[in-house]
Amino acid sequence: MQNKRFAFIINLIILIAGVVIIATSRRPEAVHSIILITGVAFLATAIVNFFSLTSTRHKEHQPGVIAKTVGWITSVAAVILGGAMVIVPETFRPLFIYVFAISLFVGGIYHIYMMASGLHPVKFPLWSFICPLALIVAGIALFFVGSLREGSANVALIVTGIGMVVFVVTSLLEMIICSHYKRQMKKAGETPARQPSESTQNHSGAQRMIQDVNPDQVKDITGEK
Repeated sequence: MQNKRFAFIINLIILIAGVVIIATSRRPEAVHSIILITGVAFLATAIVNFFSLTSTRHKEHQPGVIAKTVGWITSVAAVILGGAMVIVPETFRPLFIYVFAISLFVGGIYHIYMMASGLHPVKFPLWSFICPLALIVAGIALFFVGSLREGSANVALIVTGIGMVVFVVTSLLEMIICSHYKRQMKKAGETPARQPSESTQNHSGAQRMIQDVNPDQVKDITGEK
């Protein structure tokens, strides 16, 4: 339950940051403000992730070694990057597109990994990989396409904001599919207990027939023989 709560908080922070970036992308000083907003979002998500990694005590809820290592590395990196963006935002003005490009790319890779093996044994349908693949494509476009780097920053900001929203939508899809899978497994586990075997049903029926027979009738039948 705690992991779901922490995941919800992280996705809420990312969603709010994405909506704010889209809403303020056309303002003259949007770059400076959005760098600050992004830095605060990085710090907030890192702090929440720290609590998530350290507060899980039950073994069945513990993430794997690889997932836990990646979680610590990304959290430390988010603290360093977010702190730098808040303290010296002007330093990131010529680099902000690269920061957003890498963030979108890593976010897409993260969801691909979680769907492919991180959330095993849940099997995700192929259509659910569209959103993380879109994040990867958007990150590559921001990083390599010259028109986005050298042209108006508004395009890059809008793409980044949409990418953040897509990241949250992908997380929501993962939660829905995982919950559906767990309900199916629970239902499959309860079905045998609710449906007794044919032999058990026959045995129970025979017992009921014997109990329904009147003892006097049994004596009469015996006396006739």
